[in-house]
Amino acid sequence: MNLSRAYTISARSGGNPVAVLSLGRCQTPTLSLIVSRDLEIENFVPKDFFAVVARIEVSTAKTFDALWTPPDTHPSLDSEKRCLDRAEASRIAARIKGQEGRLDVKKTDKSEPPPLPWSLSTLTVEASKKYGLSAKEILDAAQGLYEKKLTTYPRTDCEYLPENQKADVREILAALSKRKGYAGLAEGADPALVSRAWNTEKVTAHHAIVPTLEAGSGISLSDREEKIFDLVCRRYLAQFYPPCRYTETVVTLALAGEPFRATGKTPVATGWKIVTQTAEEDDREEQEPTLPPLSSGEIGRCREGTVKAKKTAPPKPYTDGTLIAAMKNVGKTLTDPGEKKILLETDGLGTEATRAAVIEGLLFRGYIEKSRKALVSTPKGRALIEACESEVKSPAMTAVWERKLEAISGGADPSGFQREIEGHVRRLIDSALKKNVQIPIDGKRCPKCRNGVLRRVNGKYGPFLGCSGYPDCRHMEKLPGTNPAKTASAPKKSGKTPVRKSTTVKRHGRA
Repeated sequence: MNLSRAYTISARSGGNPVAVLSLGRCQTPTLSLIVSRDLEIENFVPKDFFAVVARIEVSTAKTFDALWTPPDTHPSLDSEKRCLDRAEASRIAARIKGQEGRLDVKKTDKSEPPPLPWSLSTLTVEASKKYGLSAKEILDAAQGLYEKKLTTYPRTDCEYLPENQKADVREILAALSKRKGYAGLAEGADPALVSRAWNTEKVTAHHAIVPTLEAGSGISLSDREEKIFDLVCRRYLAQFYPPCRYTETVVTLALAGEPFRATGKTPVATGWKIVTQTAEEDDREEQEPTLPPLSSGEIGRCREGTVKAKKTAPPKPYTDGTLIAAMKNVGKTLTDPGEKKILLETDGLGTEATRAAVIEGLLFRGYIEKSRKALVSTPKGRALIEACESEVKSPAMTAVWERKLEAISGGADPSGFQREIEGHVRRLIDSALKKNVQIPIDGKRCPKCRNGVLRRVNGKYGPFLGCSGYPDCRHMEKLPGTNPAKTASAPKKSGKTPVRKSTTVKRHGRA
């Protein structure tokens, strides 16, 4: 609250007469995450890199593609193991044509257990990705389902279930079998199967979000509630299906002394994926590389070597779902081991119950805006982050305070922490009041140069909005609440003395 007032005063002194700024221990570091990601995208310079692909023929009916996999010390590779040298890639592609190599085939049987039931964060990530819903829309829908007694408490950070709830499994499955679209799945579920989700020791204040005994009721749902309910039900049903099983095949061979590798996955049993997988996901799995039946010792001949040119891609902008995940796992971005440990052990930035509200607050205040599914920073949000002290916009401050509070709970004297906080806040306020914070009015950057921000200028003919890039940029606009005539550009000098027109003044006196 104190910093919000201090930065508001500085912003008004800096030329924005209507600025009202809000800073917070969670919202400002969250805004900083978005601004940093946007700047990283804007400043991203793509790099070309090259992959060498060998078309291997074992027999007429058995062909596959293998990728060149040089050692990490190869001079043409960067730190991400990408080949940056087109000439080297072309040389290898030419050398391997017609060469033969002996196959080394390794097959491993693997299984994938059903994913855990939803916490609010994981549910938000999935629903945002799948349906493009905002964090608030997802929370409101989950809350609506809870109030209709169809699902359990939504504001939970837990993905596990207490073992004593196994007693309700058969009744919940029976309830789901009454709903359209779930009858076959509920009947195919095996309540005797025990997934890793049942673990009382890992349950926190509230367990994962699951359907209730009332899930079969015919109560009407909104479109968003239907979507969230479907996600919750299918994730719960998946707990009573066997693991998905597949065989992973890795083939290696040497061609002209260069190492090549191919991988493939062969489905063995669909398992729980029959419950959760959509038609789109089925198509995606079918597109995964498959290999023909191969055995170690077979000879493969390179029919052709090709070079595939690629480009590095910038990071993707945040969506509601990926931002929620970033807020929860923000501790991973810190370098101090102690601070990282604290934020990883706690909820990160915000809690399951407050993260959606933090995002909505940033949208409401004009610090960020929606661009389709993406959350992007506005000029107003960027200007605020640029003006803030580094500690104000860093999640490390939360970690430091959590560490102090933990010490107090362990018996430390709180008076020292109180004095420290008071001194800390006073220093930050003094710093904020000394700043020339330039916040664009209504989040506007200068429309002419696109670099400066519009700020209040007290000119000869009255106040107006001028670009902070003056004198390089001389763009001006009317200041809200003032007479347009007073913000006009100064008259051009003609070198002539202006002629004052005579006026007749009517005077009133005694008769």
